[in-house]
Amino acid sequence: MRSLRVVCLIVLLLGVILYLRRPLMASNSFRLFLPIVRRSAPHHLAFTGYTGQRGFGNQDIYLADIDGTHAQQLTSSEVNEEDPTWSPEGTRIAFSTWQQMPTGMYTVTLRLMNRDSTNIVTVTTEVASDRILGVSWSPDGTRLAFASCRDQNYEIYTVHIDGSHLTRLTNNLAFDGEPTWSPDSTQLAFISARNNATRELYTMRADGTNVQQLTTTSLSEEEPAWSPDGRQIAFSRSGLSINVYDLQDGTDTEIYHNPSSDSTLSGVAWSSDSQQLVFSEGGRFSSTFLIITSDGIRTTVFTNPLDVLFCNDAAWADY
Repeated sequence: MRSLRVVCLIVLLLGVILYLRRPLMASNSFRLFLPIVRRSAPHHLAFTGYTGQRGFGNQDIYLADIDGTHAQQLTSSEVNEEDPTWSPEGTRIAFSTWQQMPTGMYTVTLRLMNRDSTNIVTVTTEVASDRILGVSWSPDGTRLAFASCRDQNYEIYTVHIDGSHLTRLTNNLAFDGEPTWSPDSTQLAFISARNNATRELYTMRADGTNVQQLTTTSLSEEEPAWSPDGRQIAFSRSGLSINVYDLQDGTDTEIYHNPSSDSTLSGVAWSSDSQQLVFSEGGRFSSTFLIITSDGIRTTVFTNPLDVLFCNDAAWADY
């Protein structure tokens, strides 16, 4: 009997030891949850980069993360490429090119390419007295809007992405340019000097009718961008400030003021959630991008790619 008790005690002790040395298991009373980390889609900028002094260096299209990292040069040719704009699904980029001829005239084109710079195709080619100003891809994916000087004066045109249905929307002796689409592709915002010496912000239907003047100031509005939520239009005012025009109440609000008299602000673009803007700040010798919230608070710091002195014409993509 005594020996049986000893055996039972040994078995019990072995059981306790094995229990204490068991692998740590989750139970109903204690569970260890590890978070599943999902990497958010990276923010990208397509933009125009200059590798030399402004006016002398060549212009090419670049692609980079929102902070300037992982930069890729997408174009490299004898002509100058500029004004990139994303297709709605983010797989292609439209842009303009220009090359000045000995006569002083320009050979200018609209082109499309995949985001990896393959499959470059020409949409339109023209001889004009100046470069194309502003290229904007309609959110429905069918058309490009742009300003051309093919008739010796800047006017706004649309063209289908296959090169068909080239349509002139404006027709007057004043400057009309820098078009940007509304999110539903039914309207365009643009800059015009038709009513006075300064350039003001306007809207019109996509067929050129129902023109409405939105601003009236002593300064010049430049390079508007319609917010993806459809509520606001951002623009630069004479390179001195970034302003936002509210389409619901008609207010014109300065959200960022240029702190330097030696630089200008230009080329505004929205993030897809309408919460941030990117624009170029620079002067004679260099320029870079600033990223701010829609109420003017600076966020991400952008660093120019190596050897790129000037960065302009940002187009934001969240894919």
